[in-house]
Amino acid sequence: MDLGQRLMIATPAHDGKVSIHYASCMADTIRLGGQIGITVVPVFLPGEALVHHARNVLMKIAYEAQVDILFIDSDQGWNAEWVFELLKSEKDFIGLPVRKKSEDEAYNVKLTRKDIISENGLMDVDGIGTGFLLLTQKAVKTLWDAASEYTSHGEPYRLVFDNKIKNGELISEDIVLCNSWQALGGSVWANIKYTCNHVGTKVYGGNFENFLDRVNKAIVNESDSTNLKITITDENGEFIRNDHGATKNHSDLC
Repeated sequence: MDLGQRLMIATPAHDGKVSIHYASCMADTIRLGGQIGITVVPVFLPGEALVHHARNVLMKIAYEAQVDILFIDSDQGWNAEWVFELLKSEKDFIGLPVRKKSEDEAYNVKLTRKDIISENGLMDVDGIGTGFLLLTQKAVKTLWDAASEYTSHGEPYRLVFDNKIKNGELISEDIVLCNSWQALGGSVWANIKYTCNHVGTKVYGGNFENFLDRVNKAIVNESDSTNLKITITDENGEFIRNDHGATKNHSDLC
């Protein structure tokens, strides 16, 4: 993959702050990038209350600079090596699972198909949040050129990210982006070998690959054409709980 030796890491930060975990991980990522010949350029956008517009502003910067863009939210924690693993995947639209800020184990990956088997740690999914999401220069250009135009404070942008209403349900900008890319013929990928931490009142960590392994061993009952009712069991096959995380509901994303 020709990165032009540059990678833009884009972070909306409404309050102008990032977590200490984010800051430490970013420092490690910049350092490792320099060691392997890739210049990592963090770009922050503070003070914008509309997160979908903030992401569109960052997309415009990447579009005009003709670089890949990696969205990382300001409350994420990751290992620097994971960034470059995504780059090596040669997927145009790929992210890492992020644990939700919830005591119940849940992640920002949208699964609605029965086929939840990964190949070399990569999984074709129906949706993934933008907490840790890489878009190649090709994906940036394709999405930007296909999106409708709008202006903000006299400046032109494209509605790559947007919130929409479908059948009375609010669809977040994460799902809208995934749907737009799929409508253009693209696939949404997740690397399930790694799971980002999510910083809230505490650090929420998890292991999405392990979670899916339990799902694969679970009893799956198809309740209707759009929902899968997944019964999660522990190592001994004892019932833990029913999980409706594999639905088409936009709220499955953080």
